[in-house]
Amino acid sequence: MNSSEPHRETALRLLSAFKQRDLPTLQALIAPEAVLHVPGQHAIAGEKRGLPAILDFFARMAERSEQTVLVNVKDVLASPDHAVALCTITATRLDRSLHNDVAYVMRFQRGQLLSLHMHNYDQDHVNQFWA
Repeated sequence: MNSSEPHRETALRLLSAFKQRDLPTLQALIAPEAVLHVPGQHAIAGEKRGLPAILDFFARMAERSEQTVLVNVKDVLASPDHAVALCTITATRLDRSLHNDVAYVMRFQRGQLLSLHMHNYDQDHVNQFWA
């Protein structure tokens, strides 16, 4: 196993835990001081600092989408310090639907997520969906 393989596996475990709403695994894989960067101009955008704020973001996203958010992982690339997950996000909300390609750029330390930057293919579409 090369030195980047653990980060690839951790990223896949993290995304799987999110998909399955597996709170204990999320809590184990996200560092207490982690930072999540959510781009955009909408109600749930912004920087989320710390595990409680990140878990609250996940809960708010699930609530606002009536539990319809799905993450389809296309590929995960990794290096000794980072992993990048290429995904498609789908969801429905009110009379809106979301279908957006996204890159999650993740940095890990000691087997836990330390930071995650979301990069949306169509930020305007994402803003309109979450507005």
